[in-house]
Amino acid sequence: MKNYCLTTLLVMVVICTLFTAVVSAEEMGSVQINPDQKTIFGPFMTTFVSLFSTEKTVQSSYGYSEASGDRLFNSRDAVGEWSNDDIFDVHLAKTAPYLTILSLRCTIAIDQKRQMTLTSSANELYNLATSSWAEVDALDVSSERKGRKSEYMRSLIDYITVSSSLRNGLPATEQNKGECIKGILDATGRLDNALKDINFYPESVEAVPSVEIQSIDDMLVTISENVRQLGESFVYMDAKQSNRISIYPTRYSARSNYYYEIMRGTEHKNAANGKTFLLLVIQVTHLGNLDGKNYMITTPALSAFTLNTGGVKLKPISSPETTSLGEMYIQKKLDRREIQRSILLFEVPESFNPGRTVLSVDLGSTWGVVEWVLEGGNSPD
Repeated sequence: MKNYCLTTLLVMVVICTLFTAVVSAEEMGSVQINPDQKTIFGPFMTTFVSLFSTEKTVQSSYGYSEASGDRLFNSRDAVGEWSNDDIFDVHLAKTAPYLTILSLRCTIAIDQKRQMTLTSSANELYNLATSSWAEVDALDVSSERKGRKSEYMRSLIDYITVSSSLRNGLPATEQNKGECIKGILDATGRLDNALKDINFYPESVEAVPSVEIQSIDDMLVTISENVRQLGESFVYMDAKQSNRISIYPTRYSARSNYYYEIMRGTEHKNAANGKTFLLLVIQVTHLGNLDGKNYMITTPALSAFTLNTGGVKLKPISSPETTSLGEMYIQKKLDRREIQRSILLFEVPESFNPGRTVLSVDLGSTWGVVEWVLEGGNSPD
């Protein structure tokens, strides 16, 4: 608890000083750098000093141009060939200030308990960190840059990890809050290490060729060779080896809201901003008994299911058995030849990729975890 208090105090000192002297709080794009501010404490300001206050690093002719809008440096003469080292240096110079500002916004939102600001900033931080990770990972830099690249990649992984959690909202406990703030500080510290002694800025950011690669959200989901396709059943035995059972997801669809009846009337549920409800129809079938004694089976618990999309693992939403969507999945007992066909419900980003989204169910120590990738599905009836 003592360490958490000290961390919080340090963060707040850094935030207040930095936002007074450096950052225009209205827009991420309007970064105002005060050249007289050299004695700012903490990892956030150290990162800005590394970028903007060292004469060796950024010459005035390459300074930030408000008129340029979305580009960080003024253009001079166009250059010819660009090495991967050049591209990496420019990318780092363009991206680092925005990573720092967004992480600051997240920290302030956590402290002030601003839910909407936090989810918005965390989404921006996640998207920037993941796209940066993908672009930099594709660059084959020289041995002189490998250490810097490695430290930068580690900072991005830290940013991705903490922002993935914060996209779901405010930390639930003081311990979670402390862990999230520490994660942001660790990421910013690694970013500062990546910026140390940087001494090269090419002259034309616009001339850097784009690198077309796969989204990091896709990379964060590992599709094993044994993964099944949507609609492909898996047959297993119950714990007593008495009954054969089939299980598989049949189809999926997305909805923005649903409702169900309660004692006081109707409860409406809407997906959060930028998210949608994913409905997965799961079918469990009692295929038959083998021992003539134990005829009943128990379907997997709701907690046994997990959805992995964009590297984020989600558990099903618990709800009443009947909603406007249809029959929702609950654990049941089935007799011979009985079928349970019901809906698993998850809240996912609107931009989720079904081809890189995996549903898994843990069937226990004997059968382990079984996975299906969501490809070629249809909407539930």
